[in-house]
Amino acid sequence: MRTMKLSRKPILILSYISALMISTLCGTQYLFSVYSTSIADKLGFTSVQINTIGSSANYGLFLFSPIFGYIVDNNPSRL
Repeated sequence: MRTMKLSRKPILILSYISALMISTLCGTQYLFSVYSTSIADKLGFTSVQINTIGSSANYGLFLFSPIFGYIVDNNPSRL
């Protein structure tokens, strides 16, 4: 069975674009206070519910970052 070898350049371009998209999405938690009021108005959430959503996002960000960092550090890419 033949294995198809991809050239390195398309993989690097895809990795770069993926990193840019992830960086763009990561900033949304820091801007949560900007759009939280419009979410509360449109969906009818109370301030307690909005604060719970924001706190959950922060807990997920700060608690799982070291875990995933450890996994990535111990399993290097094979590019």
